[in-house]
Amino acid sequence: MSGIQQNSATNSVPNLVSVGNYFKLFRMHWDQGTGREGRIDPFRKGWTTTDFLNRMQKVGHSVSDDTVKNWLQNKSFPHRRQHETIVKVYFGASESNRGELSSNAARDEFEAAWQMAEDSRHERIEKRPRITENDPSFEWQIFACNGIDGLTEVRLHQPRLGNEPGTYFIDATIRIDRIECEPNGITIFIGLRDVFLSLTSPSYQAAKGTMIGERSTQPHVRVTVGGVEFNGPRDKAHGCLVGDLLGEEYIAVIEPTREIEHPITVMLHAGRRSFSVARGNDKDGNSGAEMVGAEKDAVLNALIYKGRPKDGLGRAILAQSRMRRIPRT
Repeated sequence: MSGIQQNSATNSVPNLVSVGNYFKLFRMHWDQGTGREGRIDPFRKGWTTTDFLNRMQKVGHSVSDDTVKNWLQNKSFPHRRQHETIVKVYFGASESNRGELSSNAARDEFEAAWQMAEDSRHERIEKRPRITENDPSFEWQIFACNGIDGLTEVRLHQPRLGNEPGTYFIDATIRIDRIECEPNGITIFIGLRDVFLSLTSPSYQAAKGTMIGERSTQPHVRVTVGGVEFNGPRDKAHGCLVGDLLGEEYIAVIEPTREIEHPITVMLHAGRRSFSVARGNDKDGNSGAEMVGAEKDAVLNALIYKGRPKDGLGRAILAQSRMRRIPRT
């Protein structure tokens, strides 16, 4: 037997109603401009995304504009700290609130709606098929990284148990550097200005809102279709990525999607525009000129693309690491 367990199905309609009630109140206070200071724009009653983001930052917690838009469209549920900041924006940031209810009654109603939705959300998580986290018959096997010497490295680490049953934190070390090559006796430097990271598996997916760049706003990280793009940190001298891209951050929290155990794969992808190819320093120590066009393509074809796998968009796979749950021997 695998570690997957299925709880009996129960009616989840009350849970959906609870979450929907919270979002209904969130939207009502948004449209009424609850907590909004009139001097921001005396001719506008409700909140704007920009004003709301600025006020959230002012009272202690920043989020991205996409996060706020997802709240307005009922696509993601605020975690506790985000909710507490929303409460400060609506009910604690201004002496006069615009809602029809008194501020205390409105605050109590809003707080109660969030708590009910949060409780019901946990109930739904409990009803999902899940991996038994303390199953001693399974362990994680990590396979060797396949990267480019000196340029890219991905090392997965043993997953940590998540906060919800059957979930895991995916920790990794992802290093990027600029390499010096000497094809035909000519010194060439190759680096990356940006790189795309993907996490894929038939058996697991990133839990909602847990991917790096989703759970909080971070510099140099942009969430996009299929993964995240890193465009920093960069070395000021040559403008290329250098160092550990994740630092103390984790990639995501994963949750199971099916019983059969398939590997989890983390990959780094890059298209031709992502590369920096430059000649070596001249006799005076000055940095060489950037290669462009056919000259750049010839170097990349010979040193990077030749024999290297590509994704569906034609980007080169620069590094990958895999792991999977296996029966303990």
